Amino acid sequence: MWVFGPVFKEKEIYVKISIGRENDKVICISFHKVESKMYYPFKTGFKK
Repeated sequence: MWVFGPVFKEKEIYVKISIGRENDKVICISFHKVESKMYYPFKTGFKK
């Protein structure tokens, strides 16, 4: 599963997807406004 938080219309969105098995479709597990601060450990300049 992958979790990420894109910004849409100045609001951060929580998105969790699963790529499933080979040749399967991507499945959206969860999609909603961020409820608490998200951390991005792979983002350039990340500070916790």
